[in-house]
Amino acid sequence: MSDGPIGLESDDQPEPPPLPGRVVAVGDEEAVAGRLLGDLLTEANDAVGEVHRFDLAISGSRLLEPLWRRFMVDPDVRGFPWGATHLWLLDGDLKDSAWLQEAFVWPAGVPVDHVHPGRLRPEEGQKVHASVHVVEPGGRMDTQGLGAADRAYLFKPAVASLASLEQAADVIAALQGSPAPGTLRWYLTLP
Repeated sequence: MSDGPIGLESDDQPEPPPLPGRVVAVGDEEAVAGRLLGDLLTEANDAVGEVHRFDLAISGSRLLEPLWRRFMVDPDVRGFPWGATHLWLLDGDLKDSAWLQEAFVWPAGVPVDHVHPGRLRPEEGQKVHASVHVVEPGGRMDTQGLGAADRAYLFKPAVASLASLEQAADVIAALQGSPAPGTLRWYLTLP
């Protein structure tokens, strides 16, 4: 007989890289997307319970399309409080994010007067509860909205190189300095 518990999960999972904030790293893109959406749903429900409103800024990057599509089909997140959510589209004007509106905003039932296209201006006191960004190949990312968010969700499916994550962390550090604990959450699919 063995002296210890039987390991049900493989220990072969790579260690998450040292990044500022909380790191959720798994080997499956569906699982990491589910974790991000589950955490976002919890935060939205908490905000609506406290202040009756949730402000969410989102990138219009097509790399996030599978994430937004999942909102439409995943029964665990279908109960998102869209009626109390104000959605900030970070890509300038409506025509820049037309695909996002057709594939996500309208089907989700976000009230039209709760959709705000354009740039957030934290220097003018504009704040959101959360922002969702994608770290693109090479570490590029849309940093619009990072300074206005209480919490930033950074999604990086299929990490091929830790260098791109380090580059994204450097960009964030240059913009924000050392982020406050809990403000950054990285959702990664590691090889």
